[in-house]
Amino acid sequence: MLSFYVHLTVRYFWDKKDLLS
Repeated sequence: MLSFYVHLTVRYFWDKKDLLS
């Protein structure tokens, strides 16, 4: 279950990183 939240968090920040680029 923890890995599920970790995955969502990574995706969230990854998307924000792309937007900032």
